[in-house]
Amino acid sequence: MPLARYSKLSAEETFGRTIDRQWPGEALHVIAECRGDRAAADGEDNLPYVRRDRRFVYDQDHAGEHGFVGATEVRLVLLERTTRASVLRAIGYVIGALALAILVGGQGLVMFLVFGGMAAAVLTVSMAMEAVGIANSSVPFDRVLGVDRESLRIDGVALSGQLCRIRVGDPSDFEAILFRISPGSAASAA
Repeated sequence: MPLARYSKLSAEETFGRTIDRQWPGEALHVIAECRGDRAAADGEDNLPYVRRDRRFVYDQDHAGEHGFVGATEVRLVLLERTTRASVLRAIGYVIGALALAILVGGQGLVMFLVFGGMAAAVLTVSMAMEAVGIANSSVPFDRVLGVDRESLRIDGVALSGQLCRIRVGDPSDFEAILFRISPGSAASAA
């Protein structure tokens, strides 16, 4: 369903909007595509910050959700290609289109206002859900646990306590992201 999925351009706009609100003073420097899987990784019970009930492996080797990873000055931000917020946004667009059809079809101004108001409310809720989702799935650089240059993988723990294993498909994007990660985190890449 293309209406409910993020493209790279819409992901960049969403990251920009969310970063401006959540972390004023930070800016998105790099955005790259990656793929994900919701399988738990073995042997990570003793990692710092990780909640046992919140494991998420964002990994290109599995046939799961495609997504995007962005890098600011101090954190990685993650966004799946299809989220609950993007589906809700698509529903808001459909309701808005229905409101316009009601107006053009001559069904009355009151019905147009009702459907238009519903569309605006649904779109507002979807934007709030995006912001909260991105903030909770962000990985501050001090929570990066390791970097593997061979597999283009970055392991870290999101603010929600979720373990994130991020694989970037493009080596140049990976290097650009790695450049942003603090020297303490990048030391484990060697």
